[in-house]
Amino acid sequence: MTERNEGTKPTGLLDLIPEQGIVLGAPAKDWHELTEIVGGLLTGAGAAEPAYTDAMIRNVEQNGPYLVIAPGLALLHARPEEGARGPGLVLVTPESPIEFGHSTNDPVRVALGLTAVDATGHLDLLSAIGSTFTHRDAVDRIAAATTVDDLRAVIAHLTEEN
Repeated sequence: MTERNEGTKPTGLLDLIPEQGIVLGAPAKDWHELTEIVGGLLTGAGAAEPAYTDAMIRNVEQNGPYLVIAPGLALLHARPEEGARGPGLVLVTPESPIEFGHSTNDPVRVALGLTAVDATGHLDLLSAIGSTFTHRDAVDRIAAATTVDDLRAVIAHLTEEN
Protein backbone atom coordinates (compact mmCIF):
# COMPACT_ATOMS: atom_id res chain seq x y z
CA MET A 1 0.00 0.00 0.00
CA THR A 2 1.34 3.42 -0.80
CA GLU A 3 1.92 5.44 2.33
CA ARG A 4 2.05 9.19 2.56
CA ASN A 5 2.64 11.59 5.38
CA GLU A 6 -0.48 13.48 6.36
CA GLY A 7 -0.64 16.76 4.51
CA THR A 8 1.84 15.86 1.78
CA LYS A 9 0.89 15.17 -1.78
CA PRO A 10 2.81 12.78 -3.99
CA THR A 11 4.90 14.48 -6.62
CA GLY A 12 4.84 11.74 -9.21
CA LEU A 13 4.88 8.08 -10.05
CA LEU A 14 8.11 7.50 -8.09
CA ASP A 15 6.37 8.50 -4.87
CA LEU A 16 3.52 6.07 -5.45
CA ILE A 17 5.25 2.80 -6.34
CA PRO A 18 7.01 1.08 -3.45
CA GLU A 19 10.34 -0.60 -4.24
CA GLN A 20 8.80 -4.03 -3.55
CA GLY A 21 6.08 -3.10 -6.05
CA ILE A 22 8.42 -3.31 -9.05
CA VAL A 23 9.35 -6.39 -11.07
CA LEU A 24 11.43 -6.04 -14.22
CA GLY A 25 11.66 -8.89 -16.73
CA ALA A 26 8.87 -10.94 -15.18
CA PRO A 27 8.70 -14.47 -16.63
CA ALA A 28 5.04 -14.30 -17.68
CA LYS A 29 4.02 -16.31 -20.72
CA ASP A 30 0.54 -14.77 -21.13
CA TRP A 31 -1.78 -12.05 -19.81
CA HIS A 32 -3.13 -14.37 -17.12
CA GLU A 33 0.33 -14.95 -15.61
CA LEU A 34 1.21 -11.27 -15.92
CA THR A 35 -1.98 -10.37 -14.06
CA GLU A 36 -1.15 -12.90 -11.33
CA ILE A 37 2.29 -11.30 -10.87
CA VAL A 38 0.74 -7.83 -10.67
CA GLY A 39 -1.88 -9.06 -8.20
CA GLY A 40 0.76 -10.74 -6.07
CA LEU A 41 2.66 -7.46 -5.79
CA LEU A 42 -0.50 -5.57 -4.79
CA THR A 43 -1.25 -8.24 -2.18
CA GLY A 44 2.34 -8.22 -0.92
CA ALA A 45 2.22 -4.44 -0.57
CA GLY A 46 -0.92 -4.70 1.56
CA ALA A 47 -3.02 -2.84 -1.02
CA ALA A 48 -5.20 -5.84 -1.91
CA GLU A 49 -6.44 -9.18 -0.71
CA PRO A 50 -5.69 -12.27 -2.84
CA ALA A 51 -9.27 -12.17 -4.19
CA TYR A 52 -8.38 -8.93 -5.99
CA THR A 53 -6.09 -10.87 -8.35
CA ASP A 54 -8.95 -13.19 -9.29
CA ALA A 55 -11.17 -10.15 -9.83
CA MET A 56 -8.60 -8.57 -12.19
CA ILE A 57 -8.48 -11.81 -14.20
CA ARG A 58 -12.29 -11.95 -14.36
CA ASN A 59 -12.28 -8.31 -15.45
CA VAL A 60 -10.19 -9.19 -18.51
CA GLU A 61 -12.18 -12.36 -19.23
CA GLN A 62 -15.56 -10.60 -18.99
CA ASN A 63 -14.76 -7.17 -20.39
CA GLY A 64 -11.94 -7.81 -22.79
CA PRO A 65 -8.66 -5.94 -23.19
CA TYR A 66 -10.00 -2.40 -22.62
CA LEU A 67 -7.43 -2.04 -19.84
CA VAL A 68 -4.63 -1.96 -22.42
CA ILE A 69 -4.96 1.80 -22.34
CA ALA A 70 -2.16 2.84 -24.69
CA PRO A 71 0.30 1.11 -27.01
CA GLY A 72 2.29 -1.28 -24.84
CA LEU A 73 0.65 -0.21 -21.55
CA ALA A 74 -1.89 -2.11 -19.43
CA LEU A 75 -3.59 -0.70 -16.34
CA LEU A 76 -4.79 -3.77 -14.45
CA HIS A 77 -7.48 -3.20 -11.86
CA ALA A 78 -10.77 -4.39 -10.41
CA ARG A 79 -13.57 -2.78 -8.44
CA PRO A 80 -12.68 -1.59 -4.92
CA GLU A 81 -15.16 -3.95 -3.27
CA GLU A 82 -13.46 -6.94 -4.92
CA GLY A 83 -10.58 -6.95 -2.44
CA ALA A 84 -8.87 -3.56 -2.46
CA ARG A 85 -7.52 -2.67 0.98
CA GLY A 86 -6.10 0.76 0.18
CA PRO A 87 -4.61 2.81 -2.62
CA GLY A 88 -1.79 1.00 -4.37
CA LEU A 89 0.26 1.05 -7.52
CA VAL A 90 2.77 -1.51 -8.82
CA LEU A 91 4.75 -1.82 -12.05
CA VAL A 92 5.80 -4.95 -13.94
CA THR A 93 7.67 -5.30 -17.20
CA PRO A 94 7.34 -8.77 -18.72
CA GLU A 95 10.37 -10.62 -20.03
CA SER A 96 8.64 -10.76 -23.44
CA PRO A 97 5.77 -8.61 -24.73
CA ILE A 98 2.33 -9.99 -23.82
CA GLU A 99 -0.78 -10.15 -26.00
CA PHE A 100 -4.08 -9.24 -24.34
CA GLY A 101 -6.09 -9.25 -27.57
CA HIS A 102 -6.32 -5.48 -28.01
CA SER A 103 -6.61 -4.56 -31.68
CA THR A 104 -4.31 -1.52 -31.57
CA ASN A 105 -2.42 -1.39 -28.25
CA ASP A 106 -0.94 -4.90 -28.01
CA PRO A 107 1.57 -6.19 -27.13
CA VAL A 108 1.93 -5.06 -23.52
CA ARG A 109 5.45 -4.20 -22.37
CA VAL A 110 4.56 -2.35 -19.17
CA ALA A 111 1.79 -3.40 -16.78
CA LEU A 112 0.61 -1.24 -13.93
CA GLY A 113 -1.57 -2.62 -11.16
CA LEU A 114 -3.93 -0.21 -9.42
CA THR A 115 -6.07 -0.44 -6.29
CA ALA A 116 -8.42 2.13 -4.83
CA VAL A 117 -10.97 1.91 -2.04
CA ASP A 118 -13.50 4.35 -3.46
CA ALA A 119 -14.41 6.28 -6.60
CA THR A 120 -12.00 9.15 -5.93
CA GLY A 121 -9.17 7.63 -3.89
CA HIS A 122 -7.16 6.76 -6.97
CA LEU A 123 -7.15 10.17 -8.64
CA ASP A 124 -3.58 10.99 -7.47
CA LEU A 125 -2.47 7.65 -8.90
CA LEU A 126 -4.16 8.27 -12.25
CA SER A 127 -2.76 11.79 -12.43
CA ALA A 128 0.78 10.51 -11.87
CA ILE A 129 0.29 7.77 -14.46
CA GLY A 130 -1.03 10.28 -16.97
CA SER A 131 1.85 12.68 -16.36
CA THR A 132 4.45 9.97 -16.87
CA PHE A 133 2.93 8.18 -19.83
CA THR A 134 2.05 11.26 -21.90
CA HIS A 135 5.50 11.00 -23.42
CA ARG A 136 5.45 9.15 -26.72
CA ASP A 137 8.42 7.00 -25.82
CA ALA A 138 7.61 6.43 -22.12
CA VAL A 139 6.67 2.76 -22.56
CA ASP A 140 9.83 2.08 -24.59
CA ARG A 141 12.05 3.77 -22.03
CA ILE A 142 10.43 2.10 -19.03
CA ALA A 143 10.38 -1.33 -20.69
CA ALA A 144 14.10 -1.00 -21.46
CA ALA A 145 15.05 -0.50 -17.80
CA THR A 146 17.02 -3.46 -16.46
CA THR A 147 17.36 -2.43 -12.82
CA VAL A 148 15.10 -0.66 -10.36
CA ASP A 149 17.62 2.19 -10.24
CA ASP A 150 17.45 2.49 -14.06
CA LEU A 151 13.65 2.49 -13.89
CA ARG A 152 13.56 5.16 -11.21
CA ALA A 153 15.98 7.32 -13.24
CA VAL A 154 13.83 6.93 -16.37
CA ILE A 155 10.63 7.82 -14.50
CA ALA A 156 12.33 10.80 -12.82
CA HIS A 157 13.49 12.03 -16.23
CA LEU A 158 10.01 11.60 -17.72
CA THR A 159 8.52 13.49 -14.78
CA GLU A 160 11.01 16.35 -15.20
CA GLU A 161 10.08 16.64 -18.87
CA ASN A 162 6.51 17.61 -17.95
